[in-house]
Amino acid sequence: MLAVYLATLNSWVSFSNLRTVAKVSGWLWIPELESPLYHLVTLPFHLLPATAIPMALNLFSALCAALAMGLLARSVVLLPHDRTEAQLVRERNEFGLLTLRNAWLPPLLAVLLCGLQLTFWGLATNGSNEMFDLLMFAFVVWSLLEHRLDGREKRLFWSAVAVGAGMAEGPFMVGFFPLFIVAVIWARGLRFFNIQFLTRMTFCGFAGFSIFLIFPVVVAISGNALGTFWDGLKFSLVPQYQVIKTYFLCVANLGQYFDDLVVPLFISLMPLLVMSIRWKISDSSRFGSALANITFHAIHAIFLGVCVWLAFDPPFSPREKGLGLTPYYLVALSTGYYVGYFLLVFGKKHPRAGEFPPILARLFNLAAIAGVWLLAILAVAGLVYKNAPLVRVTNGNEIHQYASLVAENLPPAGAIVLSDDQVRLYLTEAELVREGRAKDYLMLEADSLLYPQYHRYLHKKWPQKWPLLISPNQTGKLNPVGMVAMMVMLGQSNELCYLHPSFGYYYERFYLEPHGLVYTLKPLPNDTLLPPPADKDLIAENEAFWSDARAKELTSVENAITPPSPDAPETFAQRVLARLHVPREQDMNAAAIGLYCSRGLDFWGVELQRAGDLTNAAAAFQMALALNTNNIVAQINLELNGTLRDGQRPVVDPSQVTPDRLGRFESIFAAIGECGPFDDPSFCFAYGFILTQAGSYRQAVAPFARVHELAPDYWPALIWLARIYALNRLSDRVLDVLRAPMKRPEDFSLTPANLTDLHMLASAAYFQKNELAAGSRMLETEISRNPTNDTLFLTVEEVYASRGMYSNALAVVNRKLDTSPDDPRWLYIKGAIYNLQKKYDDAIEMMNRVLALQKDNNEAFYQRGVAYLGNGKLDEAHADFEKIQESDTNSYLVAYQLGEIAWRQHDTNEAIRNYTIYLPNAPTNTAEAQKVMDRLRELEPTAPDK
Repeated sequence: MLAVYLATLNSWVSFSNLRTVAKVSGWLWIPELESPLYHLVTLPFHLLPATAIPMALNLFSALCAALAMGLLARSVVLLPHDRTEAQLVRERNEFGLLTLRNAWLPPLLAVLLCGLQLTFWGLATNGSNEMFDLLMFAFVVWSLLEHRLDGREKRLFWSAVAVGAGMAEGPFMVGFFPLFIVAVIWARGLRFFNIQFLTRMTFCGFAGFSIFLIFPVVVAISGNALGTFWDGLKFSLVPQYQVIKTYFLCVANLGQYFDDLVVPLFISLMPLLVMSIRWKISDSSRFGSALANITFHAIHAIFLGVCVWLAFDPPFSPREKGLGLTPYYLVALSTGYYVGYFLLVFGKKHPRAGEFPPILARLFNLAAIAGVWLLAILAVAGLVYKNAPLVRVTNGNEIHQYASLVAENLPPAGAIVLSDDQVRLYLTEAELVREGRAKDYLMLEADSLLYPQYHRYLHKKWPQKWPLLISPNQTGKLNPVGMVAMMVMLGQSNELCYLHPSFGYYYERFYLEPHGLVYTLKPLPNDTLLPPPADKDLIAENEAFWSDARAKELTSVENAITPPSPDAPETFAQRVLARLHVPREQDMNAAAIGLYCSRGLDFWGVELQRAGDLTNAAAAFQMALALNTNNIVAQINLELNGTLRDGQRPVVDPSQVTPDRLGRFESIFAAIGECGPFDDPSFCFAYGFILTQAGSYRQAVAPFARVHELAPDYWPALIWLARIYALNRLSDRVLDVLRAPMKRPEDFSLTPANLTDLHMLASAAYFQKNELAAGSRMLETEISRNPTNDTLFLTVEEVYASRGMYSNALAVVNRKLDTSPDDPRWLYIKGAIYNLQKKYDDAIEMMNRVLALQKDNNEAFYQRGVAYLGNGKLDEAHADFEKIQESDTNSYLVAYQLGEIAWRQHDTNEAIRNYTIYLPNAPTNTAEAQKVMDRLRELEPTAPDK
């Protein structure tokens, strides 16, 4: 098996070993909190050149797999064959070991079935910790079986150490810990309950388990860690906790876990349980004994068939349920036993002659032995036929070719490269290491940039490339706004690249310019907030890339993931596997590469479609669907392409954006994240609206603008586009967007509320342009149309007041007071405007009228107090402000005014008291706050600096 694994060994990285390679190569910034023993064993690998690490890890995995197979072979040899009467009468040695001439077949078949099983073979040729974990499990099984022969307790103690270490490694050994206890009791009998023995076993188990303390210590001493020693301890125990939790959940919710967990484990463990029991036949009659033996033979034959079947991964197999390697090891162990059973029972003469006519017995025995040999040969041949091509493809050049396609479009002089997907990031870094270009590129996990610890890690690793812009002790998540500003700064002296289309806070300031499978981050134009359409040079570059990629890589990927035609002729082996319900295994490398490239092709198709190149856009969408038949975004975009090519205008209907249209995706974000951007106007509008709800207004411009381009009369997209431009003070853009509905409102089917929104936005744009007369005309027109709309009047008044147009604001207020002369709300607003105009006597008069109507109106007291203070009537002002402070003791506004009055009256204690109330409640970093602090230092020079 070692020779087989070396012959099919992966020479580079794969999706199976990529994270392990990244860990050993030092690309992970968060300390790993799983597999501490594997971490220790592979520490020497850190000293190897970066280019040699993948091969070294793959070789180590192959060695672990070969050692596990050696232990499996020895364990099968050690299995007792004294479980039934038929075995006992034929094999009478003390330990029930097989002494047949062909006793080598059971261990050989067990090794071949386990070693050639697809998951095992794949992991044996790709470096990962799973194979090392299995080796520990194999050691435990071997130790228990050896103990049955020699009775040495040290074997049990060492197995306890291995179990403890395995439980520290991760969840795989935790799940089988109860079986270990049962096995030790089976081996020791009543001697298991000896206090001294149990104490030593417990000590050994804890000694092995104590290795899990390694990572909490690393967390505690690491400058990049995310917590204390106790945090690391808690996180280290999460996998073990999850397994224990699953046990209880299985008991409480058996139906929920029945298909995915209970069934495959039951099928894997039942043969082992049956072979561990000694069966006695109580019926002394020849007929009863024969019937019992036949029943045992049938049960053993069924179990042997099921064990062999499991190696081919039917739908209920451990591989299909993601249960790892350990169940396959136990199944292989059971296979060895059941093959040995048939070889013994039907290959060795029964000591009592005359049970059956000699010729019939001999023929039956020969048929049984021949059947076992035939099953063994067919099983091994079938596994090689089924799995060898997949292993060859998986360990071939597909991943390298994809990674080289990515790396070839990175800027030659170096860049800062970001990705939300660690797999793509590490894969690209591995390719750059392979090409000797890694030193020129700074690879960043985009999602991790919000953590200060990640910044410290980057600065420590690349002090010249990554400035440390955070405080040394900062631990809380960073503000995305600050991160965007930092990326803008870095972009001034570095090329910024993304490895895939994406969305997020960066895209408030950047857009993606595609270069094959690499996307350059470019600043959004400040005057439009829209990514420019692809020009002819960019189109030519990308079309050439995708054409070359299809010739080099994508055609083979497409062929690998395309299911065979139902009409294609099947071979005999294929028909047999189909009858056994063995699913057709997919080339997972091709599936992943197809997924990645499909997303990029959808993005490129959208770029072409927005540039008006509908023919090439259709080809891009079709290729995206060929590489990922589940790319529902490309399918929707292709349907839009057909509509546009037919010269029809698409209909915008957000109600079409339903879970049914999104397929298996829970949200638009999930669909875009895997498949690429939408170009259909209904989905664009829904996406833009979601972005506005998340506060990503600048990102929402592009989808709303695309809706406006495809359906110019669709009012909701138009008004949202105008609002976002207004927020960004792009008044000319606002007026450009609103020009058509202002000229032809009937074409847009606008409601009165829509017209109000239209005029208010247009007036805001005019005010931003300082065209006050035009803005005022829009506002006056609107309030004339809606004389009873108090909300509108309030808004117009606030617009005028904020612009210092107090006369206009008073005119609006007076129009309301003409119809409601005693309305305290409008009287109050009029008084407040008088205060802004410094017409304090008029303000006092208005506030007196308000207080006559509303005696407890603190806001009116405040405005009157301001007016009194403006007139120099300090006592009256003090009375009004003190009235408010009685009920609102911590109001910094009132405290400031009282402090100012006390300052003018030279009342030091009262000034200090109010200024002291002001400081902890008022906004900091204001001129007013600085003034108060200066006053306090002057009034109270011995007081500490506030």
